[in-house]
Amino acid sequence: MRCFDNHHEVVNIYYFHTYVKKPISFFALLLICFCANAQNADSLRQLLKVVRPDTVKVNLFLKLSDAFAPANKDSALHYVDEAITLSEKLDYAEGLMKANFEKGAITEYSDRKKSLGYFLVALSYARQLQQARFERSILSYAGMQSYMLGDYMAAEDHYLKSLVIGKNENDFNHVTRTYTNLGMTYTKLTDYARAFDMLTLSNQLADSLGLKTIVGGNYIDIGNILVLQKKYPEALLYYEKAATVFKSQGNQDMLEYTNIGIGETYMQMGKYEKAIDFFNSIEKYTTDKHKIFDLYQNLGISFLAIEKYKEAEKNLIKAQQINDRITQTPSYSVRNYIGLAQLCLRTKKLQLGLDYAHRAEMMARQQGALSYSKECYEVLSSLYEANGELGRSLAYQRQFAAMQDSIARKEESRKLAEAETKFRLSEKTRELNLLNKENELQKNRERLNRTVMIAMTVVLLIIVLASFLLAWAYRKSKSKNELLATQKAEIEKASALIVDQSFRLLEMDKMKSRFFANISHELRTPVTLISGMLELMVEGNQSLKDKERAKIALGNSRKLNAIVEEMLDLTRLEANKVVLKKNDLLVQPLLDRIVNTFDSLLEKNQIKLTTDMSTLPLYASLDENYFEKIINNLVYNAIKFTPPGGLIKVSCRLSDDKSKIEIQVGDTGSGISEDDLPHIFERFYQSGSGAQKHDVRGTGIGLSLVKEFTELHGGEVFVASTIGKGSVFSLSFPVVTPLNRQPETETGPIVFSYAKFAKPPVVLLVEDHEEMRRYVSDILGDRFTIAQAANGVEALTWLHTNVADLIVSDVMMPQMDGYTFLSHLKANEKLKRVPVILLTARAAEEDKLQGLCLGVDDYLVKPFNATELKIRIENLLQNSAARREWLQKAEEPEEKLPLVNLEEQAFMAIVVSYVEQHISDRHIETTQLADHLSISERQLYRKSHELTGMAPAQLIKEVRLKKAWQLLVDKKVSKLSVLASEVGYESASYFAKQFEARFGKRPSDMM
Repeated sequence: MRCFDNHHEVVNIYYFHTYVKKPISFFALLLICFCANAQNADSLRQLLKVVRPDTVKVNLFLKLSDAFAPANKDSALHYVDEAITLSEKLDYAEGLMKANFEKGAITEYSDRKKSLGYFLVALSYARQLQQARFERSILSYAGMQSYMLGDYMAAEDHYLKSLVIGKNENDFNHVTRTYTNLGMTYTKLTDYARAFDMLTLSNQLADSLGLKTIVGGNYIDIGNILVLQKKYPEALLYYEKAATVFKSQGNQDMLEYTNIGIGETYMQMGKYEKAIDFFNSIEKYTTDKHKIFDLYQNLGISFLAIEKYKEAEKNLIKAQQINDRITQTPSYSVRNYIGLAQLCLRTKKLQLGLDYAHRAEMMARQQGALSYSKECYEVLSSLYEANGELGRSLAYQRQFAAMQDSIARKEESRKLAEAETKFRLSEKTRELNLLNKENELQKNRERLNRTVMIAMTVVLLIIVLASFLLAWAYRKSKSKNELLATQKAEIEKASALIVDQSFRLLEMDKMKSRFFANISHELRTPVTLISGMLELMVEGNQSLKDKERAKIALGNSRKLNAIVEEMLDLTRLEANKVVLKKNDLLVQPLLDRIVNTFDSLLEKNQIKLTTDMSTLPLYASLDENYFEKIINNLVYNAIKFTPPGGLIKVSCRLSDDKSKIEIQVGDTGSGISEDDLPHIFERFYQSGSGAQKHDVRGTGIGLSLVKEFTELHGGEVFVASTIGKGSVFSLSFPVVTPLNRQPETETGPIVFSYAKFAKPPVVLLVEDHEEMRRYVSDILGDRFTIAQAANGVEALTWLHTNVADLIVSDVMMPQMDGYTFLSHLKANEKLKRVPVILLTARAAEEDKLQGLCLGVDDYLVKPFNATELKIRIENLLQNSAARREWLQKAEEPEEKLPLVNLEEQAFMAIVVSYVEQHISDRHIETTQLADHLSISERQLYRKSHELTGMAPAQLIKEVRLKKAWQLLVDKKVSKLSVLASEVGYESASYFAKQFEARFGKRPSDMM
């Protein structure tokens, strides 16, 4: 289907009017006037003999070139080259601009690439001379040439810049045509929405300017877009609009194009009979031979589709006769021969069909038309099969399949290019928006400048009239200004002092947080040792009295651990590192479980605890761990301040407005004074009213954590208290409706069965703390052989001559810490598969992630449970044994496997070498890579996918990005745009997104 194309607009002759900036003689002016009125080339040649070699002669050369251009391209090029040579000698920029433009126009159809080059040279001179009208028109021509060369991105760029100039000059005719050109360009870029918008804008302007031909042409273009989107009914509406416009104009030529488009749309819809009626109705008045060919061929194909073979043959033969005698277009013949071959297949004229199909095959191959070649192979396969020649049928079927694969790959490449193009389009749109804003800003500045000039004139008059008054006012205000300056200096000094003090306070606060964090980490190791030894004593063969003492000590050890945890929670809150892991939980059973853990403590203190829970199922979005800390703190506080014989009540109910869950923990203890109540939730605040009576002064952290953890959940906490009667702490959390709630099931006690080893595995313990080494050796010694080292250096020395089945290492050690030790292990081929557990007091997320990134197998935070350590070691040893058994099987390859590895290495080395050699080239194609490897594209695709799991284009991108990473690591680049260009990316922003998607960090972070 032929589309109406509005790109080929002829620029007015004003480009070649003579503008002489240098002073010239009166005689030269007369010559210019005579040249302007000269009617033939002979007159112009006579004038050349008498004109001096100056700018006048340059313009005469251009006039001669323009005169010869329609009939004698060689003479036209000769005179334009003379104009360029003389302009260069005279340093005449305007002559060079006009001459290059003229040369681009002469070569427009014969060599589009050269033509585009001349237009771009002319464009540079137009910008240098600030000739906006020339720049606008040259941009339009450059856009047209880029469009015809298939570089639609460049065409869009030229058209957009031309559009901005046209708008600034209020040249609405130019703006209308440019909108149409942009619509055609976006159609080629498959950005149909934007194409539709551009064509609609063009139509609105064209309609207001009375440019009916452009309106009708735009309707055809919109119809074509809708056909490409298979929106056939909407397409027909726009074709009919176009037909109405052309009928009103009497434009028969464009009306015929429109009617053929309507008929072909009916064919696309499968309404062949309607298409036949339509084509027959327009056949009688169509005179253009190309359109007559289209009519007969479309009639033939339509009759073939409805199995009217005689009519089909008649029309297809007519079409072929017209093409052979008149139109002589190879692509017409290919389409027609394929139609005739398909007709012969249906009517069993197999030999004649083969003749037509082979003709089509030969011509399609000559034209390089893949889709036509595929159709030829398909019909040839069917013809040979019907003729009983199954071998040849199979051969053509294979060619058909191969061609289909090739077309599919090209389509895939096209889609990838389209995706990148759309990204670039969005970038260019953003740039255009910025340009428009800048132009608008410039206009505003000009308006502002005019206003300012008027205002300045008025102000100048006022200044002249008021100068005397100002002099008098100056003397009067001088002393006042000196006083203000002194006050300002004092204020600035005070402000600087306040800022300095605020920085000091902030630094002191950070030091306090670091102190608490470090102290907490240091306390974890001794607490682990104390708790571990006490657990061994409780479980050992001690006397009953010693066990009771050990239990008391163990309880206090756990209290100390709880204080350490509170301090760590505090530092996490200050560093904003508390991240809640919420789930929709049923509150009542969770609350019951937490409260019941205090049974023994309540019994010991002779305090009664009652609960009052709502019968309705109440759900809240909670982090179970932090919710437990909240309730533990409140219940433990109530126990501390309640005397023997007292009562504690825990209740849970739905609020009156049914939006919150209200939890209360009340006691009959000593109560809190009114002076203390406003400060009770402040950090490190300790009440002097109730706590001192029972000698249980705390740290002042617990209630502060209660408040902050509750607010992190989106809840609130309040307290009401009366001295001597007790206190009530009230919590409220938002109610939630859980989705896909699973029924709760009770789990029994976990039972772990230890593995049986032929001999005790060797465990290397790397720990600088001697008592911790002794404790870990005690709990592991009954099942494992323990080797000890005080730091990473000693451990590596021991491993040089000994073998360990598993390594347990601390992180913070002198000489070589645990992370450095782990790096050495993973870099050693013999040691990298030995399982490693990092045993440390550092519980922060970033510390754990650092170990995991280095390849640690497990992580256990102090204080730890001895049984948990044993189970983790057992699991790692079993997994390690399973991996060794699998690797031993995998180490028995076939004899040819090393050859395959060598082949893989050679293939990858060649690919990487080739891409790195051409890495700054943005257009490395898979065809070039295949040629370099001396294999076909299909083989390259298959081999790349087998060896790397990537398509060739992805593999090329991978090499580019890895090269960029290496350049950043080696500190060889310092600018993002330079780095992007080095590895073949045109857009720095697009490169940065690709780099971050691949490596997880931005390139700017590594510069």
